[in-house]
Amino acid sequence: MNPAKRRTPRSLVRAALLCALAGPLAAQASPVSIFGAGAGSISSAGGGLAMPRDGSIVFTNPAALVRLPGENGVLLGYALVRSHFEEFPELYWDTNRDGQIDDDDTPLDLQPAYETGDGLHLALHRRVGRRFALGAALFWPKDRIIKLSTFEPELPNYFMFDSRMQRYGLAVGFGWEQIRGLSLGGGVRIIPQARYDISATIDASFQGAEEGVDDPNELVSEVTVDVHEMSLDLITDFIPVVSFHWDVGQLIPHMQWLQLAGSWHGSGGLPVDVDGDLQVNAAITDVGSLDDILMPVLVRTQLGVYDHYLPAQLCFGASVQPFEFMTVFVDAQRTYWEAMEINVTEVVYAHVESPLFTVHDEDISEGNPMDFTWRNTWAFRVGGELALPRWDVNNPLQYVQVRLRGGGGIEPSPLVEQSELTAILDSDRLVLGGGLQVEHRDPFNLAQVTRWSVFGQLHLLADGEFQRRDPGVPTGGHPVEVGSDGYTSIPVGGRVWTLGGQLELDY
Repeated sequence: MNPAKRRTPRSLVRAALLCALAGPLAAQASPVSIFGAGAGSISSAGGGLAMPRDGSIVFTNPAALVRLPGENGVLLGYALVRSHFEEFPELYWDTNRDGQIDDDDTPLDLQPAYETGDGLHLALHRRVGRRFALGAALFWPKDRIIKLSTFEPELPNYFMFDSRMQRYGLAVGFGWEQIRGLSLGGGVRIIPQARYDISATIDASFQGAEEGVDDPNELVSEVTVDVHEMSLDLITDFIPVVSFHWDVGQLIPHMQWLQLAGSWHGSGGLPVDVDGDLQVNAAITDVGSLDDILMPVLVRTQLGVYDHYLPAQLCFGASVQPFEFMTVFVDAQRTYWEAMEINVTEVVYAHVESPLFTVHDEDISEGNPMDFTWRNTWAFRVGGELALPRWDVNNPLQYVQVRLRGGGGIEPSPLVEQSELTAILDSDRLVLGGGLQVEHRDPFNLAQVTRWSVFGQLHLLADGEFQRRDPGVPTGGHPVEVGSDGYTSIPVGGRVWTLGGQLELDY
């Protein structure tokens, strides 16, 4: 660790501005939550909680910011994200939209082809004094900032890898070493919440048919749609992150080979409350001897949309350096999935009222079944880093240091069971990661040290089948082909991977 330099008032102002600007932004689940953040973490299969290597550590363990090399650092990287899953069979669905499923409907050819999650990685960290450090890290997707997406639960869907990979992620935090070797850290994630209100009136006029008129469309004389008001409110929900990092050797010299770390992340997501107020005025005129009729129908609804649930997590990690050139780590992560909210629209309240009838909330049933059982899971990562012999050179680079990284782990599926009416898909994952880093002096004297990294990570979903009992009649979401045992099946399995490069500068 380089000795701390004397801070000028201007330096402190810049550090304060870094926190002030980063504070109002969000650290949301994104490719960062699937693969990890930064070349060091991604190369280690998402592990390495006790191995601070670059500014992206603020996503997982902000306490370790005080352990990063260099007084200040910046990294810039780019990663590709792709996915491929087993093909779905042809499915029953009301494709001709006539209100029923029968032989007139062409089978639905739905395939799990999800959008890419390519994007930019950026991180900054700055030491303030000898015992305090600030950091901020960003993942900025190429195609969009954020995606709000729901799905039909009767149709098969790998919801864990759909809209989750098209989101930005931003984290800000600090590390503070109050006791020698032991640093504490914290940060805040701000998740947006939304409330959408719409009020509208539809006026439709119907008149009696004249002699010789047999087209029902000619009974409609006029339709007017008047949207009175629409409003969208975005509010914020603060989610805390706390962590620690303990370099044991600074207090116990004969244990310089050991570092310990831990962190806790709160839960959150993107809830959207949609309130609708719709009035339909149907005017019926010139129908035989009947008096003209005005039939208003008032429909009030409240929909609940919870997109992109981010569960609470408790993480522990340890790294061991048995030799000067080798470091190994092990991480354990407890994820609290039991409170899972999936991105399916749910009718929270509905009321239909007219002069002739009234339908209350208790008489209106939810069209999207939501019967799922989730479990909390333990995930594990192991891996390490190997530093090759340093190569001194007689040129502006001065030296070249190569490090090899790798890791692997198991990520269990939180899904235990679901009803026969839904078809969300998931399975246990084998996670593999690898990469290398090249370090040298900056030949342009813009910084002290330059590091180049390449990294990759692969998630392999366990192969299997999702079976549904055939109801005996064409049913939406069920495969057309039925097995001899009376069950339909959807193959489960696939892979998700990321590949990229990164540049780091210490100055």
